[in-house]
Amino acid sequence: MNYNKKRHLILKVLTKKMLEYPKKKGETIDGWLVGLTMDEVDSLLNSDKVERHIILSELIKSEEIKIFNTEKQGVFIEPRIGIAAYSDEKYIRLNNDRIKRNIKDLLQIIIPVLSLIIAVLALSIKVNSWNSETEKEIDSLEKRIEFQKSRLDVFEKKNERSDNQNAKDSLNQ
Repeated sequence: MNYNKKRHLILKVLTKKMLEYPKKKGETIDGWLVGLTMDEVDSLLNSDKVERHIILSELIKSEEIKIFNTEKQGVFIEPRIGIAAYSDEKYIRLNNDRIKRNIKDLLQIIIPVLSLIIAVLALSIKVNSWNSETEKEIDSLEKRIEFQKSRLDVFEKKNERSDNQNAKDSLNQ
């Protein structure tokens, strides 16, 4: 769930209600005049009681909102801290930081895997290149061997003829 965006939404609505209320100098404002009941919070967040508690607990702990109890329980914004948190977009920044951390973590996994894939691919290409070069060298050596064999055969035939001729010549003498 994206609780930080929902916290920002609560602060936005409560800030708007606080700023729109016509406050007279020195007047203490009741929470129910500028706040939201828990039912209104649930409706705004489209959440249940458990999710609402998770979202509001951080705002209450940070003293950005306060709880009021009249006929129904509700919350109102703490004018200094709550409005400052809204105007500074505290929870939007926290959400963006979380997204950046998640992307960073993902990249820390993806980059080494891609590097490994590229290294294996490069090694495979190099091995194939070596195999191709080796096959060419083997073919070249086989051709040279065949050529040398044919020259040896020709030489041996010449030697046989020469030996036969020499044998005939020695018989004739």
